[in-house]
Amino acid sequence: MLQHAESYARAAGVQSIFLLTTTAESFFRQRGYVTTDRANAPAPIRATREFADICPASSAFMVKRLGP
Repeated sequence: MLQHAESYARAAGVQSIFLLTTTAESFFRQRGYVTTDRANAPAPIRATREFADICPASSAFMVKRLGP
């Protein structure tokens, strides 16, 4: 599923995929995602309910660059 989502995003011109996880950091790291500071999150992501309220501050914030 992850490969399909990444392929779909690339085809749509998405350059980066962001995620929050409390339990799967190593899974995503093995697939090319890197942990980054939550302060680096783009404003539209920071504005989501998941980012602001639902996911705890201890969640790993990760990114994978897909494009240039």
